[in-house]
Amino acid sequence: ASRRRALVIEDDEAIGDIVGRVAAREGFEVTLETDPAVALRRLEENPSAFELLLVDLTLPGFDGGELARRAQRLGVTARVVVVSGLGERHARSACVGADVAAFVSKPFTPAQLRDAMGRARAEADAV
Repeated sequence: ASRRRALVIEDDEAIGDIVGRVAAREGFEVTLETDPAVALRRLEENPSAFELLLVDLTLPGFDGGELARRAQRLGVTARVVVVSGLGERHARSACVGADVAAFVSKPFTPAQLRDAMGRARAEADAV
């Protein structure tokens, strides 16, 4: 079985590192991208490269909701988990029109992030 791959899009490298480590412990091979435009190009080149996108809501250029919408228009089927320091209600409104499996609010614990990843995986398994 090939390892599952996760793309972490987070402009704060310290947080990206934490998110990446949690995903790696959950069995994902992790790619970290700090620039949403670069992440989007990576997804455009290979829409099925990743099973999971862990996306920060506040990114330079455009937000995580816009990233998720653009990725889904490209045919990316990865489950999306949005991480936000602005609270879940704000995150949900920023992500209208995007298929987001779970939301995590900063500051988060590794357990909260694992739970969100679990919800995303359960949703993927149900499809």
